Amino acid sequence: MLHKKTPAAQLNREIAEVLARRTSSERTLYEDLVAAGIPTDSHESDLYVLDTPEARALLAKHGKQGSGFVSQIDRRRWLDVPFAYDPFWTKKARSHSVVKVSSSDKPTPWKKEHKTSGATVIERHAYGCELVVIPVSWSEPSGPAIWSVTCGSPRQSNFDLKKGRAMTVKGAKDLAMRAAKAMKH
Repeated sequence: MLHKKTPAAQLNREIAEVLARRTSSERTLYEDLVAAGIPTDSHESDLYVLDTPEARALLAKHGKQGSGFVSQIDRRRWLDVPFAYDPFWTKKARSHSVVKVSSSDKPTPWKKEHKTSGATVIERHAYGCELVVIPVSWSEPSGPAIWSVTCGSPRQSNFDLKKGRAMTVKGAKDLAMRAAKAMKH
């Protein structure tokens, strides 16, 4: 079997290797879906999964719900699960350089950055981790936001990634700080 030498193909091989080493209770929703052979697709960080009883059972296991839609491509019913496409977050973590900060050092202040992609990102380093908060809509700058925390380097065994969402930017910052503190290496 020939393997494409694209970043996506490499990422899929790496995910398959991780899945082989993890038990069902350690896997993410996306990993469980892939392991079960349930068709998936994505747009940015949103995971699309074919709407089947098995898929719904895995969503329930992970405490997730998806909004249903009918694909214009295959005319089948799919579920859209926001922020659940792991390869997006893994790629995002790799594109950010992770700065190790000693746990005895004071955390850096939150800093707003405007990325070349057009997105505005709020970043900070604390507990040896990089914290990122992205408001869902800049028309509501203190409204809903997604957050991620990466600790360590993706090329090392101590790499860890947590992500989530909150109803406010302040809530996302607080959750990211708590996650970083809990993940403290």
